Amino acid sequence: MREYTLSTGPLHTFDHLHDPKKLARIADYAAVTLVPKAVPGSKFADYRRDARMEAAFLSAILTSLPSGPRIFGGFSDTGAGRAPALAEALRRSPVVSADMKYGIAEDVLVLCELGSPAADLPRLWPHYPPSSGLVFFHVASTIFDVVTVFWWRKAADRRRAPEMLRRDALEFGTLSKMTVLVDEEGAFHFVAQPAYLAAGALETKIMEAGRRAGMAITAAPALFG
Repeated sequence: MREYTLSTGPLHTFDHLHDPKKLARIADYAAVTLVPKAVPGSKFADYRRDARMEAAFLSAILTSLPSGPRIFGGFSDTGAGRAPALAEALRRSPVVSADMKYGIAEDVLVLCELGSPAADLPRLWPHYPPSSGLVFFHVASTIFDVVTVFWWRKAADRRRAPEMLRRDALEFGTLSKMTVLVDEEGAFHFVAQPAYLAAGALETKIMEAGRRAGMAITAAPALFG
């Protein structure tokens, strides 16, 4: 069983996520991070991700959200990684999708709309996790074209380094009700509008999804005053 530490607080209290210039509008949104604990006596680099458990956790979260907003997925990886195969698989499926090259490294970024999360998420999991990249989900009351235009503009800037994709994903949080980000180390980051999911409700959903997926989660003291 994998062990994780859960931390909750306003977005601005998480320095590794918050950008005062780009994310000022959502600085007080509820943020929850779920970070895997390192195995005692080993380096964090030795940590082995459990793809099936992570997929089960994300499925449990995304299929339990309040109805109404649409869910859009993003998957980035190197050209030699798993994103190209995912892009091809989605082109042959009913799922609405798009793919592009991102930034100076020209990593492959795949976008999709999960019209039916329960039916569409299983199409992603054979390609999860990326060999070197991020996965994110936007929960938003918008259309796929808005999502793709946002990402086309970011991707077209050939000066953008791969590490900027995390900030870009969170920047779309200014347009979404919730953003879920999974980083290269298998840590999960959630940022939600309080009117959509209050911090306590989001934390409860995460704990329940973690229990169902087989995670052992320890909650750190909340950072809300």
